[in-house]
Amino acid sequence: MHRLLIFLLSVFFGAVLSLPAGAQVYPDHTFIAKDLKSKKQAVVLSAVFPGLGQIGLGARAKGMSIFVAQLTTLLVAINANENYKTVKGRHAQETEQYLALRQGGRFEQAQQRWNVVQDMEDDLDRYHRWRQVGYLAAGIYVYNMIDILFFTQPSTDEQTSTPVPNRLQLSARIIDRSPGIRFTYYGL
Repeated sequence: MHRLLIFLLSVFFGAVLSLPAGAQVYPDHTFIAKDLKSKKQAVVLSAVFPGLGQIGLGARAKGMSIFVAQLTTLLVAINANENYKTVKGRHAQETEQYLALRQGGRFEQAQQRWNVVQDMEDDLDRYHRWRQVGYLAAGIYVYNMIDILFFTQPSTDEQTSTPVPNRLQLSARIIDRSPGIRFTYYGL
């Protein structure tokens, strides 16, 4: 599960980075080339992943902060959950071996197994505490939705008081004869 998430994030960040010189752009394959004029579009983007709507409306610092916070808490919670499940399975096996040695084995071997079981219980407690970061991720998501619905407004050009055009685009690209997807953010 976490490997899939890491793969998707690496694809996302790879697409966001600059293209090498000579990359061809085909504008007729643009998926989203509209202005983020409506709040509704920003709400949908923020619902997909927190922070994207704020970035699209021009609140770049706030949007990037929310995006990075959400991404970090999700990665920590998912990693801790996977580690917890792994250690829990090994803990059950070690406990069975300890009980078998206690019934008919040597005392020294049983004592060694008991020490291993105790260490694993400490690891389980630590990973369980880190799994609680998932609640923080849920809180960030809720904050993101409240912020995009009630507090973040579309940014305007100071001189003309019109919305800034083409802030966020998603387009298809051919990079060295391979298909790719690129997220583009224009302006500060």
